Amino acid sequence: MAEYTGGSIRAEHLCVLVHGLYERSTPQNRSTSTSRSETADPSPTMASNSAASWANQIFNIMGARTLCMSGRQLFGIDTFRDTGKPLLAVLADPNSIFMSGLAKFKRHTLYSNIVNDRSAVHYTTGISKTDPYVDMSKVKANFLPGWNDVILDPVNPVSPAPPTSPETLRASVEKWTRRVPFILALTLFIPLGVVAFLVNSAVQTMRSSRRVRLHESGLAGIRVEDFRVNLWIKEIREAVEGAYENLNSSQGHEYLDDGSSLEEEEGHEVSPVSGDDDEEDDEWESDRELLALERKQSRQEMFPTLALAPYQFVAIQALDRLKWRKYPVWIHNHRHSHAAIIVRMDKPGFDEGRVVLRHWVTEEFLV
Repeated sequence: MAEYTGGSIRAEHLCVLVHGLYERSTPQNRSTSTSRSETADPSPTMASNSAASWANQIFNIMGARTLCMSGRQLFGIDTFRDTGKPLLAVLADPNSIFMSGLAKFKRHTLYSNIVNDRSAVHYTTGISKTDPYVDMSKVKANFLPGWNDVILDPVNPVSPAPPTSPETLRASVEKWTRRVPFILALTLFIPLGVVAFLVNSAVQTMRSSRRVRLHESGLAGIRVEDFRVNLWIKEIREAVEGAYENLNSSQGHEYLDDGSSLEEEEGHEVSPVSGDDDEEDDEWESDRELLALERKQSRQEMFPTLALAPYQFVAIQALDRLKWRKYPVWIHNHRHSHAAIIVRMDKPGFDEGRVVLRHWVTEEFLV
């Protein structure tokens, strides 16, 4: 089973649909390329009080609510059926049928872009709670021999870079200049495009919710024509989704703080309650202990831990137990690395993707 970009959730459902088949045969390969595995972005509820925090929260709030049901699921703000948990948390539960089906594969392999992937950043596709590749000038990439400096060593992908001289004024100006087209595009397009996009998103979200209700009640006989939208609206939606991708790739990461906020919570006392409130308090205490552990471990690591939500840390732990073979990929020759990694088009700039495909076929694919 091979998946790409947003196919992760659908692939998990497929694992359940063919679970009975696995009882009669042994699945061999589960491979994923630039596919979000546990979350779209760090949770806004875990964001620190940094200058970029408000921008990240706006992105998480708007992105989750303008991409219909899939957006809510990818951003972890949905509730799956009567579980009281987001769909991603249910999929990654070690005791779920989804993980049971996934565990039956003999080999689990993933390829994750480390730069220029605006659709799916590394820590979501690489099942990781850190991102060592935020600034490649600060690390030295360790490539696998014989793979054209495209695929990094999965055991030791990067090392600290040797000391360098401070960035020159010219380099700083050039870096800022490269961002000017993006800033101008936002300035010209956002005021008009976002209004139309948000109106369309509200309509599509209501229609999506209606389809889900009809499906769950067994009344999903819906005419496709009722849900076709004007091509002009589709173009606006695609353009704004592209803007979201650019915003996603340009915003800074949020990291777990040093524990000061946790110390402030030490004085928090839970009043005597019962029933569901007891369960909520137990869950809150469990999450608090998990975050305290992650903060402690972060101080011992070379790279800081991202400010993920508790269920996202649990999902990473559960998926890591399957012993994924993780290959970071550095596409140098094209800025659209999300497409280049699978050679979406036959063009010279995507040739490095053929190296990745050849590695998968010759080194990872079990027959």
